[in-house]
Amino acid sequence: MTAPHDPIQRSRALFEAQVDATDAATRTALRARRREALARGTGTPRRWWWPAGGLVTAALVVALYLPRQPDAPTLPPPAATPLVAAGPPPASAQAPAEAAALTEAATLELENDAEFYAWLAQAPVDTDTPAPAMDGADEGWTL
Repeated sequence: MTAPHDPIQRSRALFEAQVDATDAATRTALRARRREALARGTGTPRRWWWPAGGLVTAALVVALYLPRQPDAPTLPPPAATPLVAAGPPPASAQAPAEAAALTEAATLELENDAEFYAWLAQAPVDTDTPAPAMDGADEGWTL
């Protein structure tokens, strides 16, 4: 059952006490205002909301699901950069020039090394694997 300290029961008892304490003239005035409010509220429902809502929904569906034209023409992929041996990043502003000088020095050293060319002549060549076809997309790649 309900406890005597139930807030709902206490609220109901307080409401009933206030209703009983209200005089007849106030109750009559409140009933009249209630009838006026109910009479004003019973109007024709706004049936134009349904078609307007349907049109807005259809416009949103069309706008969201139609394929979109790109704003700007698509650009080709960026040009590939040659692969560089991994190492720490250069510390100075002249690092690219220094790196080029080191690469150039290593290339000159190999060009003047006869033992390298002797080793290269004896190195095994894989003839079973065909060379990749050059379709133009990989032009300029050097390792």
